[in-house]
Amino acid sequence: MRELGAATTIDYSAGSVTDAVRSEFPDGVAGLIDLVTRGEAFGELAALVRDGGAVASLLGAADAALEPRGITATNVGAAPTSEKLAELARLAVRGELRVVVQATYALDAVEDALAAFRAGTLGKIVLRI
Repeated sequence: MRELGAATTIDYSAGSVTDAVRSEFPDGVAGLIDLVTRGEAFGELAALVRDGGAVASLLGAADAALEPRGITATNVGAAPTSEKLAELARLAVRGELRVVVQATYALDAVEDALAAFRAGTLGKIVLRI
């Protein structure tokens, strides 16, 4: 993550992410982009965002309950289209987008790729055709 520009990283496997963020940023954070959390756990993370901040969820967890604090809540749906994928490819070719690939599998090993995904592989998994 630091290679992608993150000034601070938190290891989610080392303990409570909420506690770690609160310790690192006692006055809260301006924004939250969450790609994996749902339900009550998402609410705990959203509580770390300062009033007037912004929250985005890939899994539809951002809700109107944040409005009284002036927090902009956005649910980002992952709806890939050929046009969106082509634009991402153009950005990657121009060096404007960096995609970290965790693992590459041959097409005939698709079951192995799916097993890795289900086991919680973070990042991108690629199938070679």
